[in-house]
Amino acid sequence: MMKMINFLRASSSYQHRMLREFLREVDANADDLLLHNNVRWLSKGRVLERFWSIRREVAAFLAEMGNKLIVNFSKRFDSFSFGRQLTMFIQNPFLITDVREFSKEVTQHFKWANAGPLQMQLVDLQADVHPERAIWKN
Repeated sequence: MMKMINFLRASSSYQHRMLREFLREVDANADDLLLHNNVRWLSKGRVLERFWSIRREVAAFLAEMGNKLIVNFSKRFDSFSFGRQLTMFIQNPFLITDVREFSKEVTQHFKWANAGPLQMQLVDLQADVHPERAIWKN
């Protein structure tokens, strides 16, 4: 997803302007994609959250542009089926109440993931109540 976002945002200023215009025309949830910034801890989460909320509009934009990346996009997301816990985590990690079930689902989809550290990281994230992260709790 990060490669797709970088392609849409950074490959050309013309394409970026066209995307923003398209998102406004179709009255999408957002009028632009965010770029990831390594300096801010939750930056990647916000970038992915924004992308996920307008993924259908992005696919429509690519189809309208007649871009060959539409084929790549379709390959990546047509069969994109996460379970309920992963989908909920992407939308709002504070909604996860069963940490064990969440880690079980993650390790089923991502064989490289380790359940123990994942559970600890989720608990730490949910316990972190800094005001700048309060937007996630809505």
